[in-house]
Amino acid sequence: MSVSAFVRVPLTTLIVVWAALQGTSVQTEQRGGTVQTDNVQPVNSGANPYRVIRDWAQFTSEGRPWGGSNGVAIDRDGKSVWAVDRCSPGTTPGCVGSKANPVHHFDASGKEIRSFGGGMFVWPHGIHVDRDGNVWVADARATSPDDLKKFPGEDNKGSVVVKFSPDGKVLMTLGKPGVRGNPPEALTDPTDIVTDPRNGDVYVAESHTDVTDPNLVARISVFDRNGKFLRVVGRTGTGPGEFRTPHAIEFDSQGQLIVA
Repeated sequence: MSVSAFVRVPLTTLIVVWAALQGTSVQTEQRGGTVQTDNVQPVNSGANPYRVIRDWAQFTSEGRPWGGSNGVAIDRDGKSVWAVDRCSPGTTPGCVGSKANPVHHFDASGKEIRSFGGGMFVWPHGIHVDRDGNVWVADARATSPDDLKKFPGEDNKGSVVVKFSPDGKVLMTLGKPGVRGNPPEALTDPTDIVTDPRNGDVYVAESHTDVTDPNLVARISVFDRNGKFLRVVGRTGTGPGEFRTPHAIEFDSQGQLIVA
């Protein structure tokens, strides 16, 4: 799997290119992200000023293919890009038993600047860059009994949020690695993080629990900028202010928290 970039293209350019293609029988094959999507044609209900650049970002330092990826964020410089991957193709086993770095920083051209976090995560999910340029990563799983049979000694990883400096130094960990539970002691399969740009409070979306689990956890846990637990927003359910598996969170320009 690879990260793709989207760039704006003037509509007139698109029209010219389309017209030119109509006058030739030559077709250029463009590889898709997966076998399943190679032949899928885009369907847009409105004007789309973007085009896809396949394989925009590559792992030059480790020289390996992309693993499953679920998180991307723009650096505070407005140009470079941060992303996480799960160390191995597909969804399992993720980063369990791997020393590959799952946190990556790319410049505006897609060239890798640095990567870090090897041996720290189980299943990286969300990533966020705060107003100071620090990088937050959510680890949405703890190791399972099956994982531990294959990879003994990996029980002290997962179900946490880790705050890094831009060069990869660990500055803070929310939750207890390898333990699923309730804040302030632990988190349950956190999926995403965002910081309040006004005061630095940290909002953590939980969880990645199976919705059929009778003990389903679904909430937003809030901490201050120093990691002190403050409160919980929402609860498990399907009514107003309730969640099933909150997967992504962000603040809008009005300071309102948006939860997906």
